Amino acid sequence: MYCKNCGSMIHDSDYFCSVCGALAQQGAEKRSDLERREEASQAKDRIFLIFACIAAAAYLIRIIIYISNSSFAHMDSAGIVNVTARAFTVILLVTASFIGDREKRIAVLIASILHTVPIMVSLAGHNTAVSAFIRYLPYFAIIAAGIGAATKNRTVAIVGATATLVPSVTDALTAIIGNDLDIALLSICVMLTAASVAACAIRCCKE
Repeated sequence: MYCKNCGSMIHDSDYFCSVCGALAQQGAEKRSDLERREEASQAKDRIFLIFACIAAAAYLIRIIIYISNSSFAHMDSAGIVNVTARAFTVILLVTASFIGDREKRIAVLIASILHTVPIMVSLAGHNTAVSAFIRYLPYFAIIAAGIGAATKNRTVAIVGATATLVPSVTDALTAIIGNDLDIALLSICVMLTAASVAACAIRCCKE
């Protein structure tokens, strides 16, 4: 093989011409492949950041609702855990936008678990724990989405994401139909956070 720039002979294993330094064909192909991978990685990070911002906006709306209802002044331990868990979920999603692929997948898995903490707290204080657990069981499917992200199993991530979004959307629509504005807004915020975690989980599975 010969250099297209100066005509010197180039070995098949060489990426550059030893005479003029021009890229050999295989070197150009490798560089192009690396550039495509870098562009794909940057696109993934941008999408992560978009969904993290959506989750952050939903969290801020929840805080505004709490403040407007003076809920902060009378917040019990369960409420504190709820607010804290949601905050760390958002922080993890934002952080995942700027870290490596492996760390990104782990961050999404942890975020999916944190998203269910308020439900766990609610169930712990519920009088009819069994019926309540059955009622809220679909919400725990978000963990399956996180596991799908951690293992790069796109099918598991999609199934988990879908299963957890159905009840979230249903709750939001029920509250809207019932003209309960505060509950509707809170339900929409939960739905947006779940959707953000789910979308990030599915994105983790994309090469």
